[in-house]
Amino acid sequence: MPTGQVALLFDWCRLGGSKTILKSVYSKKTIFLHMKFKAEITIMPLKALLDPQGKAILTSMKNIGLPEATLVRMGKHITMELETENLEVAQEKVETACKKLLANPIMEYYEFSVSRVDNDL
Repeated sequence: MPTGQVALLFDWCRLGGSKTILKSVYSKKTIFLHMKFKAEITIMPLKALLDPQGKAILTSMKNIGLPEATLVRMGKHITMELETENLEVAQEKVETACKKLLANPIMEYYEFSVSRVDNDL
């Protein structure tokens, strides 16, 4: 292969279902790829606190003919994609994002789920 050109032929391999690697046909180098994950995060006001937005929505629902609604809590839903080595690392990163940036622990609580997104190989 001429100097300065990049090898474009690679073999895709999976190691034990947890790691994806890319092997160069020419140089025999191995590149480890991160897996892609999707996090679904729900942030809600603490149950002990008043929720003025939820109360306003509940009042409006009764005004438009939906008296069956008895409780409304207004929160946030966040979807985040990230690439990490494995599920445990992805969960740790989402936990850190929630604690340090996305949720205010004085007024809100959060719940999340993380699932793997299949790479198009």
